Amino acid sequence: MSKLVSGDPEKDFFEQNPDLKIAFLTDELKKKYSGTELSKIFWSIYLYSDLNSKLYRIPEKERLLEIQRYYKFNPDEYKDLISVYNRYVFTKEETLYRIQISKLDEITAYLSTLSLDDDTGFKKSMQIMGKLSKIWNDMEVVKNRMVESSNKTNMKGGAKESARESRNK
Repeated sequence: MSKLVSGDPEKDFFEQNPDLKIAFLTDELKKKYSGTELSKIFWSIYLYSDLNSKLYRIPEKERLLEIQRYYKFNPDEYKDLISVYNRYVFTKEETLYRIQISKLDEITAYLSTLSLDDDTGFKKSMQIMGKLSKIWNDMEVVKNRMVESSNKTNMKGGAKESARESRNK
């Protein structure tokens, strides 16, 4: 996976990621928000939507609550900025993987609300659970492509990994 963003969320986002100023900081944004506000917004976006964020592993609703403990962040308010961030930071493979993870979170949340005590809930639960193995297999394929794509872009000068290098992963 690409790792374009790095640093400490306690420090300025753009000082630690100066290359991203070009993609993200427009004159309009600079007029609308102070430097400190912009830093907090982009750290929030990173924590909320980046696969490399340590918070990304938890379900989206819980992740949002964790972020909101430290930052005033409402993803609906920053949809355009999140879209720009996603477009510049993620590969196509990472984008597809993120979509699949998000949908799996939704399915899991829905599945947990179904009751096995009534016929309708039981039938829906069985339908969903019957399809989960295919969903997981499909996600594994996308994840492998994402990792493979990342490895290709990380190799210098288009070099290929040796058999030994690929075996040591």
